[in-house]
Amino acid sequence: MIKKIFLGSISKDTLDNGNYQFNIEKDFILDHESLNEDSWAISDDNLSIAISDGATESYDSKLWAKILCQKFVGKTFSSFDEYLISAEKDYAKQHDIHNMTWTQIEAYQRGSFATFIGVNYSQIKNSLKITCIGDSCIFLFKKSSKNYLKRKRSRVKKKTRAYRNCKNNHKYEYQKIFDIPDFKNCPQLVSTKKNFNTFDFDKYTKYVNLSKYNDYYLFLCTDALADWLINSFNLLKSSTNLTNILNLQNNLSNLNEFFYTKVMEARKNKKMKIDDSTLIILKIN
Repeated sequence: MIKKIFLGSISKDTLDNGNYQFNIEKDFILDHESLNEDSWAISDDNLSIAISDGATESYDSKLWAKILCQKFVGKTFSSFDEYLISAEKDYAKQHDIHNMTWTQIEAYQRGSFATFIGVNYSQIKNSLKITCIGDSCIFLFKKSSKNYLKRKRSRVKKKTRAYRNCKNNHKYEYQKIFDIPDFKNCPQLVSTKKNFNTFDFDKYTKYVNLSKYNDYYLFLCTDALADWLINSFNLLKSSTNLTNILNLQNNLSNLNEFFYTKVMEARKNKKMKIDDSTLIILKIN
């Protein structure tokens, strides 16, 4: 079973005014004048998830990112190439060049670009099929198989020492799926123009078998947030306590506020690039 734990997105233009209402029953979305170029979609059965970050420099990338996500979770395609062709057609239908300025036409003809992560979960195979193109990131954490020994003094008269095995229920091990991108360089992106999509899509797709474990967390996030999580929380170390990352255990009711506070604080302290920041957290068990 796959369950959405959290979905939050804060646009690069959001100001820290402290007047937001935090409700764990709703996704926490702050779109300043709808300028957020990040997009995401989750199918009704939670079996397909997508996230995309539109490139600011390209024309109407917000729409392109939205189409990529909604089309991915809305229909099954025989190949990624078929899916992409369908998305390109939908994007073209949204633009009437007869009602565009010359400047807009030139920008449109250069193409729109976006990162893309798409996840399909197979209940039968208990596995993930993941496509990741660009510098948006996906992190998979599996329940740690290590037992942590805790020494405990016995209170019997002989004052012997007893030991018991204690599993730390919130220790998870990072499981590498894709290499971490170089956030300073321009990554491979998905374009509305076919001549920019000549790369081998299969190289950007991985399969993850979940049969050996029964408890996972899956993080999907756009580049600014991913870079900050890696550097600020040692996210990729061998054993990670997820309660130290987003307070998943003790502060679940305040997770929206926690997310907002951390992002705005990191931006203020120049530890996070000021960019649209989106995070999706899923639990698989």
